[in-house]
Amino acid sequence: MRLKELQQTDGSEFIKHCESLAEEIITEFNNKVLSGELSNNDWDNYYDKKLKELYDE
Repeated sequence: MRLKELQQTDGSEFIKHCESLAEEIITEFNNKVLSGELSNNDWDNYYDKKLKELYDE
């Protein structure tokens, strides 16, 4: 479900979905750092980019 649609639903569903997305983003970022594709210094840009992608879906 898209974030814009979730914002219109029950608040607890929105929170659960956001928590799940956050876990996915963090895990994906950590894997990219471990593989050498990104560094810890890339977090802010990576996070901003992922949130924009998710919100624009």
